[in-house]
Amino acid sequence: MAEKKTCFVIGPIGNPDSETRKWADSLLKYVITPATSEHNYNPPVRADEICLTGLITMQIIGHLISADLVIADLTWVNPNVYYELAIRHASRKPVVNLMREGESLPFDNKDVRTITFPDSLGGSQQAVEQLTRFIPEVEKADAAQLNPITAAIDIDLMKHSNDQQQRTLGDLLSQMQELSSGLNIVQSQIISLQTNTPKRTSFPMSWATGVDYRTPNANFVFGSDFETKPTTLEDIAEQVQQINSLLTDLKTSQDSTNDKSN
Repeated sequence: MAEKKTCFVIGPIGNPDSETRKWADSLLKYVITPATSEHNYNPPVRADEICLTGLITMQIIGHLISADLVIADLTWVNPNVYYELAIRHASRKPVVNLMREGESLPFDNKDVRTITFPDSLGGSQQAVEQLTRFIPEVEKADAAQLNPITAAIDIDLMKHSNDQQQRTLGDLLSQMQELSSGLNIVQSQIISLQTNTPKRTSFPMSWATGVDYRTPNANFVFGSDFETKPTTLEDIAEQVQQINSLLTDLKTSQDSTNDKSN
């Protein structure tokens, strides 16, 4: 019989009897544990269940790095959870994102597939089936490595490659990355205008590394300079025009690469 695999759960836990704790306990008991048991996992471990003595932070990091699977509950956008998620992403090992319905992911995680569950978990059986189907997908090597941090690292390696085609591909991918981030920002701005709840938005140059991916041919760059939120549809229209300009530059670069390859 194959050795059972390990699963570590990260997410907001809260104080005993709090709404947060009730949600976390229900998610663990009625969704995560049944789903992982279908794939030969030991009962999942959560940070508050670690029994070893010593520095709890180091133990959490150890589980984040060594566990065969990490399941991250991103409900309530808890900063500690995102810190732990970043560590797991850097390990290039499988992770599943969960979130309660009706909540939104930060822009740099919008492109990462996330399973959403009903607020009450009343339909827990459907949630179990959804998670059960998804676990084998993330256990595949390619799926496990695809996340914002590994993408940024791989693009940076391409950009500094000794191979000209790799460097060109790295430039193209970094522009596409910035374009995707910018489109997410514009989308959130439109939604904010529609709901009449403007907020100030800022975001890093890249997904995670802080590497400046600006290219000399780009007329518009999404990065740390883009912080002031537009307040009118005219402002957004201007940014869309700038995005179109970036798309044109991207297509020109891609055509040039194809010509060189041929």
